[in-house]
Amino acid sequence: MYTIRKSTTADIDSIMLLAKAARQIMKDNGNPTQWTDNHPSRETIEDDVQHADSYVICKMEGEIVGTFVFKQGPDPSYAKIYNGEWIDNTRTYHVIHRVMSTPDAHGIFAAIMDYCNKHANNLRIDTHRNNSIMQHLIKKYGFHYCGIVHIIDLDTDFERLAYQKI
Repeated sequence: MYTIRKSTTADIDSIMLLAKAARQIMKDNGNPTQWTDNHPSRETIEDDVQHADSYVICKMEGEIVGTFVFKQGPDPSYAKIYNGEWIDNTRTYHVIHRVMSTPDAHGIFAAIMDYCNKHANNLRIDTHRNNSIMQHLIKKYGFHYCGIVHIIDLDTDFERLAYQKI
């Protein structure tokens, strides 16, 4: 149904449109503060693409309907966890960030999980306390709540619920 490939610089405008759609989805579902109007910034998206950590999810016709960041840790934001602990804090892990899709795309998180599970066996992800949609998906796909992390690159509202799946 979908294909996943590394993002290219030619995809950045499409990813920025996905970010706009994701911000609206969050606002419409009781989560108006996780991503401000400038987050993720174009600079952040460009950096993700430049470091080959960004992926796009395409319909069979090639239309981009989703994106995510998938990269090997360590992630500085995960160095300290509060009110809990990681399931495993010794093995190499990969992180999933900036999950976005068009409002009418279905099965995007399932496609992401299929991809990530084929490439890593120790995954971490975080989300905002008010992001009930993402919390539901994270738990549905076997992640376990571990505690709270503070995201280093955000200026405000940086506390996130942290999950791990091994």
